[in-house]
Amino acid sequence: MAYVPGSLPHTTLLAAIGGVVALSVDIVLPALPVLADAFATRPERAQLTLGAFLLGLAIGILVWGPLGDRFGRRPVVLCGLVVFTIGGAITAVSPSIDAIIFARFIQGAGAAAGRVLAPAIIRDDFSGPRGAHLLSRMMMILTLGPLVAPLIGGALIETAGWRAIFVFLAAFGAVVVILAWAQLGESLRMPDRDALLPRRILANWRRFFGTRECVANAFIQTCSFGAMYAYISGSPFVLIRGFGIPTWAYGFFFASTAGLLILGNAVNSRTVRTRGVAANRRAGTFAAAGAGVLGLGLSALGLTGTLGVAATMLPVWIFICANGVIVPNTTAGVMEPHPDMAGVSAAILGVIQMSAAMIVGYAVTRFFDGTPLSMSFAMCILTLGALTIERTALAPRPVAG
Repeated sequence: MAYVPGSLPHTTLLAAIGGVVALSVDIVLPALPVLADAFATRPERAQLTLGAFLLGLAIGILVWGPLGDRFGRRPVVLCGLVVFTIGGAITAVSPSIDAIIFARFIQGAGAAAGRVLAPAIIRDDFSGPRGAHLLSRMMMILTLGPLVAPLIGGALIETAGWRAIFVFLAAFGAVVVILAWAQLGESLRMPDRDALLPRRILANWRRFFGTRECVANAFIQTCSFGAMYAYISGSPFVLIRGFGIPTWAYGFFFASTAGLLILGNAVNSRTVRTRGVAANRRAGTFAAAGAGVLGLGLSALGLTGTLGVAATMLPVWIFICANGVIVPNTTAGVMEPHPDMAGVSAAILGVIQMSAAMIVGYAVTRFFDGTPLSMSFAMCILTLGALTIERTALAPRPVAG
């Protein structure tokens, strides 16, 4: 008997399916400086192991989204999870940095199925504030992974070496495959038999980009997501190399941000049904932009060197909490206008996000100078971009008298 949609077990399973992406990124973060040292390469080349995962994710999203609309969510999710598991196993035995980059691409391509279809499964069954509430609940559970992932990664590096991280990911993928096969029901009631036809794909993309709410919410979330990846890509080098934090201790700093993301999700989950999606989205973008400006100001004035880690992390903590409010509301806003193509909408959102994350992540590590400046600069620009889009494209329009 499959789990009941909307129940805690069902939402937890969807969080595990969608959470392989965050887990695969966050558990590897403490290993990025280690990989750079192990293969005698520059930080930005080690960061390409993350960039390749995101590239595979972006391409995979384009494939899995339409497949999920055509053949149903369940079989496509299972196929993607199998590819993810195989990619993790290949990464664990890769002999060079180039082989790791390639294997991570495969892993990302498989993880994309859960990333794009987990929210689509919720949208199949629920809409409006109820859908946003369940998305917040799913993301709150999903964030438990990032809460402990860097701690697990740091511990595995210290005790068994960096390859143990990818063995762990392959094993996790295998467990989720078994659970999804046993407990995930099919949520798509009317498969789109034309979903894979080029004319239908182009028509769906035109519908998406012709809808102001879809585009605006997608780019707000992309800016916020890009700011998140500026922190994700930059923080291992800022904290471990810049401030000399031990590899095993890095996970505690990252866990603090994951805890605040859970807090933001929880606040949104409790308030969205009374305040509404638009009000919460607006509050989240204001708070994120304020954090971005504060972070850049502290870095540009050199106060992070004087005040230390606290001056670097305080703006990050504020932003992460705000991001927990922004993401579920913009996700709901992206998929709400066209429920018949929720898979395609989620796929387009994912492609835009991952493309931005790859560029931002590479740029932050490329211009890393031993200080938080490149990370703070990227976070500031992107959070201000999200606020600008929210206040222009989605501002309430006056009613004609």
